[in-house]
Amino acid sequence: MAFNGMADSIQEKILTLQQHHDQMEFEMKVASGVQQLIYPPMQSDRQFNYTVYHQSFALVSGDYYDIIKLGDSKTGFILVDVSGHGVPAALVTMVIKEIFNRAAPLYDDPADLFRYMNNEIIELLTKEDTMGIYFTAIYLMINEKNVLSFSSAGHEVAFVLKTGLRKIASLKASGGPLGISTEMNDMYTTATAKLEAGDKILLFTDGIVEAQNPEGARYGTEQLLSSFRKVYTSPGDLIIKTIIDNLQSFMATRKLKDDATILLIEVK
Repeated sequence: MAFNGMADSIQEKILTLQQHHDQMEFEMKVASGVQQLIYPPMQSDRQFNYTVYHQSFALVSGDYYDIIKLGDSKTGFILVDVSGHGVPAALVTMVIKEIFNRAAPLYDDPADLFRYMNNEIIELLTKEDTMGIYFTAIYLMINEKNVLSFSSAGHEVAFVLKTGLRKIASLKASGGPLGISTEMNDMYTTATAKLEAGDKILLFTDGIVEAQNPEGARYGTEQLLSSFRKVYTSPGDLIIKTIIDNLQSFMATRKLKDDATILLIEVK
């Protein structure tokens, strides 16, 4: 009788755990659907063509990208990679979107925007006792004459392929991750570049270049750029497909261990 009672108790606990698991899975799917609302529709406009690849490690993601029109003459692009992944990182992306959309139209200098965002996110995270969460970001601002201003907050270096010259140039600007310390505000700098019709800008998060093959080697920036060069004159969707096909071939049986995003911007 004691054994049967124990078996019944174990079975009841198993059913309870299954119910909890099903409920958590349902809630995660709902959260994933809600998070999709923060990403912009990737619709080309009169000045740019856009292509994006986004693969989350879990049902929700710590990567966030956005495109915002800044009046009639400028467009802003941001790519963010929150530390960690899963629900905590996903919740922070929603906070970042709110801050970015509110502040971006107010700042003509990308570095100044990052200083403001850094102060805001530190105040919020400290208030909610969520210290330890930070994020890297890169922000580009392009005007109607295709003059690019950009700033980086500890993010992966972006690249621009100068189609006419068949040359890839890096977009480098100093700055540490956002959300760590206000003392980093003096580190953010803004750099500029002139773009031409046909130029393509490649932004990505570290989930791409840190992907590993079965031997533990990383995919790396050089392999990413090698794939980029092979099809640089192709439409954006083919460029992204070529990069991802090469990445998956490199990983073989391994899976991505982090959120992974590529944003390709082509100047018309």
